[in-house]
Amino acid sequence: MRAKRTSIANRLREAFRLEPLEPRVLLSADPVLGAARTVMLPDRDDDQLSVEAYDSAYRVVAQQATQSSSTVVAQILRQASQSRGMVEFAVDSAAFDLANYDDRLAFPEGAFVVQDGQVMGGSGDIALDVFNDGTISPGYSPGYQNYGTFTQSQSGTLVIEIGGTTAATQFNTGDSRYDVVDVAGLATLDGSLDLALYGTGYAPSEGDIFDIMSFGSVSGRFDTGTGFIQKDAGIWFEIDELSDGLRLTAHEIDDTTALLLDFVPSNSLDQLGLLLNNHYFTDVDPFGFSGRISVGSNMWVDGTFTVGYDGNETIANPNGGGTLEVDYWKLSIEDGTGWMGPDADDPDSWGFTLDDVDLGLLLVDVTDPASDLGWVFAEGSVGGASAVMGPLTIGVGAGGTPLAFATGRALGTVGGAPADKVLDLSGAAAIDVGGGHVFDSDGQRGEYLLLSGALQASLDGTGIGLSGEMGISIDDTAFLIAASNVTASFAAGGPEVGITDGEFGLVSSADGVAMEARGAAHLDAEDFVISAQSVRFAYNSTDKAFTGTELAFAGDYSYTFGNLPAGPNQLAVSATGVEADPGGGLSISGDFGFQRNAADNTMAVLGQNVAAQVSAGDFQLGIGDGELALLVHADGLALEASGALAASVGTAVSLSADTVVLRVNQRGTSVANQTIDAGDLTHTFSADMGANAHDPALGGAEIVIGDFLHASGDRP
Repeated sequence: MRAKRTSIANRLREAFRLEPLEPRVLLSADPVLGAARTVMLPDRDDDQLSVEAYDSAYRVVAQQATQSSSTVVAQILRQASQSRGMVEFAVDSAAFDLANYDDRLAFPEGAFVVQDGQVMGGSGDIALDVFNDGTISPGYSPGYQNYGTFTQSQSGTLVIEIGGTTAATQFNTGDSRYDVVDVAGLATLDGSLDLALYGTGYAPSEGDIFDIMSFGSVSGRFDTGTGFIQKDAGIWFEIDELSDGLRLTAHEIDDTTALLLDFVPSNSLDQLGLLLNNHYFTDVDPFGFSGRISVGSNMWVDGTFTVGYDGNETIANPNGGGTLEVDYWKLSIEDGTGWMGPDADDPDSWGFTLDDVDLGLLLVDVTDPASDLGWVFAEGSVGGASAVMGPLTIGVGAGGTPLAFATGRALGTVGGAPADKVLDLSGAAAIDVGGGHVFDSDGQRGEYLLLSGALQASLDGTGIGLSGEMGISIDDTAFLIAASNVTASFAAGGPEVGITDGEFGLVSSADGVAMEARGAAHLDAEDFVISAQSVRFAYNSTDKAFTGTELAFAGDYSYTFGNLPAGPNQLAVSATGVEADPGGGLSISGDFGFQRNAADNTMAVLGQNVAAQVSAGDFQLGIGDGELALLVHADGLALEASGALAASVGTAVSLSADTVVLRVNQRGTSVANQTIDAGDLTHTFSADMGANAHDPALGGAEIVIGDFLHASGDRP
């Protein structure tokens, strides 16, 4: 505390009161008590006022009583103060400081009580039993105080100011030092221990030690405290109970703790400070608060939060080398609302408004001060998010499907390189952070980010729109993305393109890329119209088959691949239910497929249910019920095609056939009864597709030329 001038009477009333003398049990056999030696040196020269007033201070005489232990006496005296009035020193005309000169003021042996609402400052040596129901703040400041015994009640507060690494002593106090309380005998502790930095810009360094209290013995502990986290100074204090005192050790706020502090509002830092010292403040439970947390300038969330802490846990080191001692920080959020975007401090910046935020956060901090290693895990959901960025409108979590997310990251360094190994939290190592959030990943995937949810987007004035459900997964081994129920459209006053019932899945890793996409599609460009009930694209450059492989994302979202054989360079495209009217008298419909397989160096083209018609003036040619199977290989091709044929030139000439079959196999090996795939289509060659087959055939053929030629028949 800082120096201030008051009268001696006021100082004594505020700081140094004695209880009624009548019930006191004397600590000396002499009926006239010996003086309690006080050596109180002034903290500041401007407090060294007239000392003559002390020379005339009262010496009191009390009734003699039987001797008893100091502990019992102190208790009796303290109890008496609750039922009787106080005896105050009446010394005026000088500023009162506990810094008295030796023997200038004599006090009776017994108890010295700081009442609730009163503050005792100053420095010196008081051979009394000191009771603190109010506030004790040594020095003016920092300072030193010494007592016979010390008892702090639940309502009491001990303020310790830290202005340097040198302890204040009986003869040296003030700037660049820290407060010290010495207790010759028993220290009985309760109430609050409040820490404060003293001096402009002072901040301790990592590992600085402050022995703030010594005692002969101790009973109890401080119940609570403030100031253990000094965020602006970038440090926090660890408290330890030694055999003969209390010690504070300063620690720099590392990356893991700093991340937690970004989440927690400033009015909850003191509670976090107690959790950091859970080994001392053992009855600190998880605490909740309602308010706002911010993550840098990119996100803030208002809601109901719960913070918990488990200290001194032992885990296996994922980087090898045995075990690590860690602390677990736990945070959960319920019923949150917020904002996320590039810059929360810029009122013109775009961003997502967040609704119904549910979050579980786990921070794992290695306790070794020489290590900056840590881990952060998060999972949860956002019921809805929306943003308007000029003409672009984006919505997430639409249609009752929330945006789910999960992530696990390593913090700090290992061997000078950024850490990337993630803890194994599977089985018995799983961590429950509350709110239904349990972290149980096995660590095999390394760092990861998982997302899934419904998405809507539109761009005004362009006719561009997009909606669907999407999942994203990023880890050390692969990048995964999938979407389903996708609807996309583009219309710009002319051409219109649309996709409905779309879905896709993609895996990208060091082994290559595997992906597939499917959906109904249409294109309307004035005279050119084409549509397909289903278009499928599949590609696999890896040597692993993905057929039936499930991709898992945050929440319950997943995607399962269809037919996707192993590569390398497996490529398939198919379109079913195609209807095309490109203009110029041409129309095409049917199912079509294309597939390339680099493993056996083949390409397959399939057409099924094909119908095509072309007309130019009086000429018309039509094909119906068409089937096409083409297999291209380095040593030749195999072709099998069939269908109905109709052609005419005006009304004079017509040609038709119920079936037209063409079988050609240029390869030297048979493909008879062999099945080939092309996208979603399959075809099995007939038994006539032997080696070097060449077999055109007509069935139900008919030709008419005017009134003078009419022929019909079959060509086997």
